[in-house]
Amino acid sequence: AAATFASIAIHPIDLAKVRMQLYGQLNPGKPVPSFVTILSNMVKHDGFFSIYKGVDAAIGRQLVYGTARIGLHRKFSDKLV
Repeated sequence: AAATFASIAIHPIDLAKVRMQLYGQLNPGKPVPSFVTILSNMVKHDGFFSIYKGVDAAIGRQLVYGTARIGLHRKFSDKLV
């Protein structure tokens, strides 16, 4: 559960980072907009929840990884003991 909430909290930051990277690649030589500019433009043009586009994939990934980690831990710890 903690990893899922962490993914939700960090998602807008990661989204802005990727957009900054893409902007730099698509517009070489132009200054890259700041983190705050990227997020504020997203909210202004597409609404607040636009900063959470794709969060469902991040949550799904954490659920799969968390379940696998717990299940594998049990299997490996049983074999080691």
